Amino acid sequence: MAGSFVEALTDELERQAEAYFARIESLGGVLACINRGYFQREIAESAYRYHQAVERREQIVVGVNAFREETDEGIPVLKINPSIEQEQVAALSLFRSRRDSLKVGAHLATLEKACRDPEAWLMPEILACVRVGATEGEIVQTMKRVLGTWREQPVF
Repeated sequence: MAGSFVEALTDELERQAEAYFARIESLGGVLACINRGYFQREIAESAYRYHQAVERREQIVVGVNAFREETDEGIPVLKINPSIEQEQVAALSLFRSRRDSLKVGAHLATLEKACRDPEAWLMPEILACVRVGATEGEIVQTMKRVLGTWREQPVF
């Protein structure tokens, strides 16, 4: 019995997935859906529905809406010692001073050029930047200069 039940669940999941894929295709395909903000809206709406279910206690989350310890203390706030920040800044400065800045600059320039090419695959360029010592911040800033920052579009 368990095998047929699991198989029925699998069949239903497959049916739902195929219906969703057909919906995406009917909207013009993946790129059209990305450009229209379809996937972002789907994610936002799903998150909203989940949050509502948690609030109504239809979805139980241990420690959030069920099985909580009721105390007056609340959730403690993590406080980081300012000396840790100073240590990290010093470590980053030392790291940057020891790397080949010309190689880093050249690889970041190659990444920027790749960002301007809609056909380029960026991952190899990102990894090349990492291998020569570019920081995550430098890589992200390079990509932002060309690609900008995604902003959710209002849904009307």
